[in-house]
Amino acid sequence: MASKSIIFTALILSACTQISPTIATTTMTNSLKPCPDSPNCVSSQSTDEQHKITALPWISMTQLVSIIQQQARSQIIQQQDNYLKVLYKSRWWGFVDEVEFYFPPEQSHIEVRSASRTGYYDFGVNRQRVEQLRQQIQNQQNMKQKNVK
Repeated sequence: MASKSIIFTALILSACTQISPTIATTTMTNSLKPCPDSPNCVSSQSTDEQHKITALPWISMTQLVSIIQQQARSQIIQQQDNYLKVLYKSRWWGFVDEVEFYFPPEQSHIEVRSASRTGYYDFGVNRQRVEQLRQQIQNQQNMKQKNVK
């Protein structure tokens, strides 16, 4: 009997950590969802220091998608003309983080928001993810410049 309850509990917990393939049907406006009061979110559109992060350098959505597809445990769940939504699943505990990208029409930068779907603290994971993306974008831009010369 104990083994059945352990198996049942394991199944329930694993179901709770799966990346949800739900695709939102709303059209993206020029603003991302604001960060909650918890410290597990960063946004380039936030005005408070706890959540504020610099927008990403401009690259095309195709280029950004290529970078994201090379990252482990990432899943693109929504892609529109000027908006991209990606889910990332943590390696050990299966926590899901949601990352949104908004491509403004002036093509000078990419607005970004990265937030944990559950919990309160993220131990800086969302900020690190955005900074890692920034570095990958800069590396790609540097390689492109070297190939032009």
